Amino acid sequence: MTDISPILAGKMEWELETSPYPLPHKLASGEVIMESFRRYRDAIALLDWENYCVIEKIETLKPRTGAATSLITFLKTLALKHRFRIFGNPIPYKPTCLLAAASPLSQTDLQSWYSKNGFLVGNGNDGGIYLWFPNKPESQSASGRQ
Repeated sequence: MTDISPILAGKMEWELETSPYPLPHKLASGEVIMESFRRYRDAIALLDWENYCVIEKIETLKPRTGAATSLITFLKTLALKHRFRIFGNPIPYKPTCLLAAASPLSQTDLQSWYSKNGFLVGNGNDGGIYLWFPNKPESQSASGRQ
């Protein structure tokens, strides 16, 4: 049997417990692409599973119901179980999903939400705001990634 990396094990379990939820996204050029969100209960996430689990976007399908918190709690459980890091850049954006657009968070509220949910939130060497779970690597580049 071949051992798989922690990040791959986490991604595999994420995909088993979620369902595809592709959404169209219009680029600045006008081109429309499909973003590969996945649904966990009443929230969706667009994640990049390369060296870390990178949170690209998280959106709720039922604002102010705890749906996004449920999703992030599940993701943290996977990170602890499979021993990988979660990384992100908590910056508000116009939601891709129309259901999520009804209740966007401000920059301050978004950072507070991640902190309240156990993430380390702070400034990178480049002045950007980054988040880590369960901890931040000892060495990191200006962008916040190793």
